Amino acid sequence: MADLGEPGSYLTLERKTPVFSSDGEEVGRVERIAEAPDADIFDGFVLRPAAAGADRYVKAEQIDEMRKLEVI
Repeated sequence: MADLGEPGSYLTLERKTPVFSSDGEEVGRVERIAEAPDADIFDGFVLRPAAAGADRYVKAEQIDEMRKLEVI
């Protein structure tokens, strides 16, 4: 996992952004963002896993760091 840019937020998070575990392994990609930007609310996102399996929901409090090009 390389340093992929400046810190970001849910406002800069885009579909297909790679998501990494804390040990640097890519676990999937952002599929859909749960947000209400007018109210400045970010609840989390739907993760499309890198390996076969069903999409899963990642709550905002499970996210350690958001950068412009990656989520940890």
